[in-house]
Amino acid sequence: QILFKALWTVDYVETLPTEIHSIWKQKKTGTSILFLMNRYIFILYIIFKGVECFPGHGTNKQCLTIHVISQLCQSVAMFTTNVLLAFRVYAIFSKNKGILGIAFGFILSRFFLDILDIPLSFGASATGTPFHSFSRCGIEVTEANEFDQDFIFSRIQVALPFHALGYDIFIFVLTAVKTIHQAMAMHRLGQSSITKLIILDGKYCIIICSLGKKIKILIGSLYFL
Repeated sequence: QILFKALWTVDYVETLPTEIHSIWKQKKTGTSILFLMNRYIFILYIIFKGVECFPGHGTNKQCLTIHVISQLCQSVAMFTTNVLLAFRVYAIFSKNKGILGIAFGFILSRFFLDILDIPLSFGASATGTPFHSFSRCGIEVTEANEFDQDFIFSRIQVALPFHALGYDIFIFVLTAVKTIHQAMAMHRLGQSSITKLIILDGKYCIIICSLGKKIKILIGSLYFL
């Protein structure tokens, strides 16, 4: 989590000049506004999640507020990310409305699950618990009333990653099909395609993630020596 957020922050700083030139100084469109919402709401999520997870003292009321805000920011950021991905696939497939409809079926159902998940848990102060040295707040499941909240919460937590995986596969397969067709067309013309750049970026991503995991394992090993 920390490594991912650190990489995202570095990427944000590096791409900020391009963002200012390409978006802030240009006429705003629906897509550019959606992009800005996604970018800055996710920053808010990182900030509130950091306050929630890093060591410190917080009351139950403060932790509850922080948890709700961070969950809302995460849900909206995920929603806008998925919409941007849907519009990209919609565009590369010549504005195919069927593909857009399927994508929005995924998006709206995911957003519904995210919103449903928020009231099923709440933030509570970690003061007086074994986790106080590591985190300001903890997360607890809402007490059961008419329904078994713990059962519903656990089922949603299981459903969310599978739902995300299904949508990612849907987007990946469609993008890969179009990319392969474009690469074959460029090859017939004797030119290089963007596929080579994508593969190169993928290699760098794998190398960075592998190094991060190795560093984490090394630090953990040194800690227990």
